[in-house]
Amino acid sequence: MELRDKRRYPRNGLTVPIGYAVSKVEFRELMKVHREGMTTDISEKGLGMITDYPLEPGQVLTIRDVKDTHKGLLNKISVVRWAKPIPDAYRVGLALV
Repeated sequence: MELRDKRRYPRNGLTVPIGYAVSKVEFRELMKVHREGMTTDISEKGLGMITDYPLEPGQVLTIRDVKDTHKGLLNKISVVRWAKPIPDAYRVGLALV
């Protein structure tokens, strides 16, 4: 069974730049990391993204920058459901909270 068959909400192709922030603990200090990615698809409850930052399942992101046509995503919280390395980047599945 393909991944698409397991989804409860249909995804639509969407390729727009997106900025996000994720918390990271480094040397006992909590830091906010601000990065960018490119969406690949979107649904009512989630989106796919490609980024050069190694995200891990369970991490919580805040969406920061999106194109004007998708301002409804601004400041949305999302949780990394899965991440896999691809050449020179990571493909990530996010659940919108």
